[in-house]
Amino acid sequence: MIALSAVIFTAGAAVSTRIPSTRVNVRVVGATAAVLGATFLIPIVSFSTFAVIGFLVLGAGARAVLNTVVYALARSHVPTEALATPIVGVMNVTWAAAALAAPLAAGVALSAGGAKWAFVATAITGFAVAVWMLRPQPRTAYA
Repeated sequence: MIALSAVIFTAGAAVSTRIPSTRVNVRVVGATAAVLGATFLIPIVSFSTFAVIGFLVLGAGARAVLNTVVYALARSHVPTEALATPIVGVMNVTWAAAALAAPLAAGVALSAGGAKWAFVATAITGFAVAVWMLRPQPRTAYA
């Protein structure tokens, strides 16, 4: 099933690159974060084989979209190409920090209350990001 998840991730990322850059915005990222958060609810409900497969496959699709469009979103708000490289570098450091911290946080959640709490914590984080990105933002007028 890991291989199926990899295929879904690769296909999802390939499809995501076809999204026009004018369509990539914080709402797309927020909605994808909400979908990813929802996938982490699946193992909370059940640890059955079918549930875990659904979690892996659906989560792979959501992560593919998120990992693809977030870079396009960041680059679309950079005024010059010279600033794009440092922005992408900062994003890569952020992803690396999350990849380092996530297993540690999951271990804390696992030892504190069991595997389901790790999924609960991750789902809450996904929903918090979604709410933050989907809430209405005041528009700033530029002269």
